Amino acid sequence: PLGFVTEDIYRITINMGSQASSPYEERKNNLLAVSNELNTNSKIIDVSIASADPINSVGRYDYLSASPDYQGREKTLLSYIDHSYLNIFNMKLKAGRNFTADEFKVDAQSIIVNEALAHKLQSDGQALNKRFYWQNGGEGKDIYQVVGILRDLSLPNAKEEPRMFIPQVPDHNVQFLLQLKPHQKINKQEL
Repeated sequence: PLGFVTEDIYRITINMGSQASSPYEERKNNLLAVSNELNTNSKIIDVSIASADPINSVGRYDYLSASPDYQGREKTLLSYIDHSYLNIFNMKLKAGRNFTADEFKVDAQSIIVNEALAHKLQSDGQALNKRFYWQNGGEGKDIYQVVGILRDLSLPNAKEEPRMFIPQVPDHNVQFLLQLKPHQKINKQEL
């Protein structure tokens, strides 16, 4: 078991084109409208807006720190996800909770970390409800609270890297992750 499922999940990578330079709220509202429309398809169970699937980090690294001067900062893979992401991939939390739809809509200062990052942030791994500075969040002075600790993935021949998840629309590499009903297929025309 890898720590996530892949069956009946489709990934659509979006080229934002001229929308990439649009104001954030406009891009976000447009992506939410597309997500809502996709959710009306009878073959689709759920839709997630994210920057990556569970094993594809797109090489985006960032830093969390207990102090605003970023002394002792911890390097981590970063994924932007919404409230549907963990459910679509059936990813399990060790502690805490998933993001809510409201947290995603308002870009809440909440984070979910995996066990590997929780142990880097707190030697005993007890990072739940702790607050950390996200280096590239806001102006690097914003404090984010850990609301969930995700079980580490179990990838063959690979040590699990520290990972953090933020409830925001990605600023690049936007993907729609579709969970289809069992044994369904979907094509471009149906989307």
